[in-house]
Amino acid sequence: MSEETGQKFCGDLGVFYEGLAVAENKTGWFHILENGQPAYTQRYKKTEYFQNGLAWAQKEDGTWVKINKQGKEVKMKNTSSVQ
Repeated sequence: MSEETGQKFCGDLGVFYEGLAVAENKTGWFHILENGQPAYTQRYKKTEYFQNGLAWAQKEDGTWVKINKQGKEVKMKNTSSVQ
C-alpha cells in the first residue's frame, strides 16, 4: 500500500521505467508515478513498460494501442509498407 495515497495494489506492481511503473488492482492495469499516484484514470486489460515515452496497452476488447504517459492513445504511422 502506498502510505501517501492509501492505494492498495491487489495484483502486480512492476519496476519503474521512465518514471512510471506498471500496476494492477481490481479495476485493471495502469501506470503509477514514483509517489504512488496513478498517472492517469484509464484502466486497461494489460499494460507494458514505457519506452521512449510510449507504452503498449491492451483495451478491454483485446486491441493493443500505444499510449503516452497521460494514458492517451497515440496514433502510430504505418511504416510497414515497402517501396
